[in-house]
Amino acid sequence: MDLERILDFYRPAKTWIEKQIAVKNNEIPLVGVSAPQGTGKSTFANYLVRNFKEENNLNVLEISIDDFYLTRKAQLELAKNTGHPYLQERGYPGTHDMPLMYEVLEALKQGKVLPIPRYNKSAYNGKGDRFPEQNWTKLENRPDLIVLEGWMLGFAPVKNVINNLELINSTLEDYIKLNNMFDAFIHLHANESHFVLDWRSQAEKERRESGLGAMGQEEIINYLKLFIPCYETYNHVLLNKLSLKCPLIRFELNEKRGLMDSVIL
Repeated sequence: MDLERILDFYRPAKTWIEKQIAVKNNEIPLVGVSAPQGTGKSTFANYLVRNFKEENNLNVLEISIDDFYLTRKAQLELAKNTGHPYLQERGYPGTHDMPLMYEVLEALKQGKVLPIPRYNKSAYNGKGDRFPEQNWTKLENRPDLIVLEGWMLGFAPVKNVINNLELINSTLEDYIKLNNMFDAFIHLHANESHFVLDWRSQAEKERRESGLGAMGQEEIINYLKLFIPCYETYNHVLLNKLSLKCPLIRFELNEKRGLMDSVIL
């Protein structure tokens, strides 16, 4: 793991989270981590899981919003029924199983122990599908802290949308309840939106080299082109903390995913 990233914002982020959850006495705290694809959200979340265990003796559960994507069958039905270009594959708001997500998160925050859905991104040559229930994560104990990461966490509907985002904007109404569930929030922000292409390309390259199903470079470019309008339309919601009631810390990242600046809101 990159020592510079650990010192620049992994460690400061953990210290900040400790202060936020110290005042949480009832429900189990839920921390959101939002960042563009390829930023290193999973690596960052893994760091938090390991270090809270080693240093605080806390059982941290890491979940990705990706784990709540629709099944492949349901995704194909969504694509067919809407015909919307942004809903033909997983990724956009609207491609998640929201009832399942709320059922799981609400139970976890209340201290219940239940199987955690997991998503197989390698299925169907990288198109993905939800793992069968027998392959979901079986918890042995209730978590002390839940970390939920995702590229569009914290997005919310805005007025006067363009770029064929009317349906997506309406769908984001279903995510308002999720935004209100967070007790603390971390935003890893790409200083330039085009950084995302290089980051995602690197992530897919690593998947291929590991023998996992992954997209080729042309597929990646075409895939990410669909997401740029969403970033450009909704990222200001997070930048101005318009959708969250909880404390937020933002880390501004450069092209190398290194720290440029940080701010607490």
